[in-house]
Amino acid sequence: MELKMKAVTLFAITLFMSSALVLSSALISLPSGDITDTSTPASTKGLGSRLTPVSILVYNQFSDLDGEFINTIDAIERTYGPQFEYENLTDYRNLASKLPGSDILLITELETATMTNITAIAATWSGTLSSFVSNGGNVIMLDHRQDIDAPGAHLYNETGLLSFTGIGDYNPIGSLSTAYLVNSSNALGQGLPASFASSNGMISIQTTDGITVVDDGADAIVVQKIMGRGNIVYLGFDYYAATTEIDTIFGNAIRLHRHIVFDGSHGQPMVLASELASFGADLITNRFAVSSISAFDTDYLIACDVLVITRAVSDYTATEVDFV
Repeated sequence: MELKMKAVTLFAITLFMSSALVLSSALISLPSGDITDTSTPASTKGLGSRLTPVSILVYNQFSDLDGEFINTIDAIERTYGPQFEYENLTDYRNLASKLPGSDILLITELETATMTNITAIAATWSGTLSSFVSNGGNVIMLDHRQDIDAPGAHLYNETGLLSFTGIGDYNPIGSLSTAYLVNSSNALGQGLPASFASSNGMISIQTTDGITVVDDGADAIVVQKIMGRGNIVYLGFDYYAATTEIDTIFGNAIRLHRHIVFDGSHGQPMVLASELASFGADLITNRFAVSSISAFDTDYLIACDVLVITRAVSDYTATEVDFV
């Protein structure tokens, strides 16, 4: 992927009335396109060019091609829409030549991978993926438990993208029955209930790296980590069987390639969870990821595409103004 020109776009809304802001979907016009098996860059020059289909490179070398892989591709269309293009990566050694021009590297479940495979992949990928994410690319990992507990987490750990220290619980063999939303302001958690039944194949890991969005009451199931201008996403589930909740999370992860952040760091009385909820829902419908922050976070803002500032109670510092 070419370097994204991702200077944060400031969308300042000065509201002196208490009424909620609603943005009609008619104001956001996005072209539609068919699903194809080619890779076309969707985000090389800023937000405007990301109106073209998102480009996804799908690594499926060790996946169940007749099951979870097909279910995952179907889930992209179901949760994000038909405005995407993808190309299959069937040999990990070809990542460096295949990845340029892609917005997302999607790693479907590593069902038949061994630890020897994981180590070989990590050694080949680590430098390429670090550069890809730092320059604005997103990596999404779907995980599960098969011969190896959480092979995806092991791959992240060995590439240095996301560290973990152990395995938590599992469904159906373990006792992981309920998942909990623990960060409702995060883009990955938008539209989720406070708790929901775990899906078949769901697994949790022990990690303090990144932002845990969903857990099992103790250990992480869904994690987002920001690196430079891009995102590393860990999803502790595969697509053995779809549920409404994992569809919601997965769709949010795909939408992260166009991320709008609502700033609540200066006592803004209008927030995404209530007064601006309709605005946020409309943006999600139009394939934008949305989140909110309660503390001014330059690392978080570097990785977003649009910053929304509503009427603030306290002043921004000179340093914050200069950053924006």
